[in-house]
Amino acid sequence: MEGRDRESEGEIVRRLCDWIGGRGGAAARNWYCYGKTMAEQAAWEVSKKKGVDLVVLNTAVVLGPMLQPTVNASSVHILKYLNGSAKTYANSNQAYVHVKDVALAHILVFETLSASGRYLCAEIGLHRQEVVKILAKFFPDYPIPFPTKLLSGYWLSYQCNSGVMGT
Repeated sequence: MEGRDRESEGEIVRRLCDWIGGRGGAAARNWYCYGKTMAEQAAWEVSKKKGVDLVVLNTAVVLGPMLQPTVNASSVHILKYLNGSAKTYANSNQAYVHVKDVALAHILVFETLSASGRYLCAEIGLHRQEVVKILAKFFPDYPIPFPTKLLSGYWLSYQCNSGVMGT
């Protein structure tokens, strides 16, 4: 999948910059990302108005051991492929990070006096097809979906000017 010119093949390429101001989140009906973007934008506006130094740590999908007894949204993302509720998957990619790396990132940002601005916390980016292949390898007896036709989707580019959010 790498090395293709996705835009010339008719696929939508969404850049992180497209989410700024809510344009991308609302257009894609990705209300979770839209809400996160609007909340961060409001935090930056308040921090500038009040003269407070704000540090933001934006994480990818967080996976790993859970503290709560119920499945969270990040885990449902994987669980639906294992329990048979997903018969197909989106033609999109997603970044992931382990919960222990997120905890360490919070500690590092907190303890580093020079920390400022936005930090992205992600370990790996995978296409949904790669995710289901990994799951099938480790869980061969589960009903992992392998569709012959992918649902329409988009690719997400993380290339963006750090100043776009106003930091």
